[in-house]
Amino acid sequence: MKKYNALLFSFVFLLLLMMPACSSDGGTTKSEEKTAQSLVLAKEIDGDDGRSVVEEVEEVEEVEEVEAEFVIPDFSEEEQTAVDAFALVYDSSAAWESKALHLENSDLLQVTNEQYRDANESMGGISLRPTGAKIEGDIATIIYDVLFGVTPAYESLERTITRVDGVWRVSRDDYCGFLSSARTPCS
Repeated sequence: MKKYNALLFSFVFLLLLMMPACSSDGGTTKSEEKTAQSLVLAKEIDGDDGRSVVEEVEEVEEVEEVEAEFVIPDFSEEEQTAVDAFALVYDSSAAWESKALHLENSDLLQVTNEQYRDANESMGGISLRPTGAKIEGDIATIIYDVLFGVTPAYESLERTITRVDGVWRVSRDDYCGFLSSARTPCS
C-alpha cells in the first residue's frame, strides 16, 4: 500500500510539473524546461532498468502472495485414523453427528459445540491441521496447526487423543480447554 501511495504521489507531482507546459504562455522556453525536467523525473521514478514503478510493485506483490504450500504428512493407517478423528472434533464447522462419536461425554457438549460453531463462523471457522503424530499404545500425541479459515494462526501445538474400545476420542476436559481458548467455554 505504501508503494501505491508513493506512486500516486509521484504521478500527481509529475502532473503538477507538467501543468505549466500546458499553459497558455505560447510554449516559451520555461514550458520546454519543465517538460524536460518532467522526463528526467519520470526516468528517476521508473528506475534504470526501464521498468515502470507499477511493474515493479506488481512483481513484488506477486512474490508476497506466494505462500509455502503445505505438504500433507505421510501418516501410517493407524496415525491417519487418529489425526482424522482429532481434526474432526475440533473443526468448528464439522457436523455434530460425525464428531460426537469421537468426543467423550458428547451428549453433554452439543450445545457448547453449537456455540463454538456460531462464534467462529465469521472468521471462516476454526480447524486443526495435523502435522505430526506419535502413537504409544492407546494414546496418540498429535502435533498440529490451528487455522482460522484457511490461514494458520498458531503452529506446532501439541495435544493428545485416546483410543477407547477401538475408537479415537478427545477427552471432555481437553475439548473444553481448547474451546475456552477459542472464547467458547463449556457450559
